[in-house]
Amino acid sequence: MLILSEVVRGSSCSIYALSSENAEPCHEFLESTLLQHRNEHAKLLARLQRTADHGPPRNQEQCRQLNGDRPEETVYEFKTKKLRLFWFYDENRLILCANGIVKGTAKEQKQAIATARNWKAQYQVAKLEQQIKINP
Repeated sequence: MLILSEVVRGSSCSIYALSSENAEPCHEFLESTLLQHRNEHAKLLARLQRTADHGPPRNQEQCRQLNGDRPEETVYEFKTKKLRLFWFYDENRLILCANGIVKGTAKEQKQAIATARNWKAQYQVAKLEQQIKINP
């Protein structure tokens, strides 16, 4: 069972954090950055609210697409100077945030992208099996 928790809602779309019964990577990331990177955290939340109101930024320095080998592996990232939050789209104007990292090595970023793709695959299976719970 996957759980969607609303992060922000706007006129353009709704943004949710993905979690499972035993893992909450998006929530953990946002909580840890609030304590350790307060200014970057504030910028990221402002970016999420702007996205909810107006759609994802077109500026590659703020948001970019990360293509996979197959279309179903495509994920995106919201960027600040130090933070990366990985997400993907679903129908009905939903943005689903999977996980995030503090900018680090290329190896760490590849692992985080792989984790986001794994969450996306889990979400697609859970959606087909109707195993998704939505928390407001």
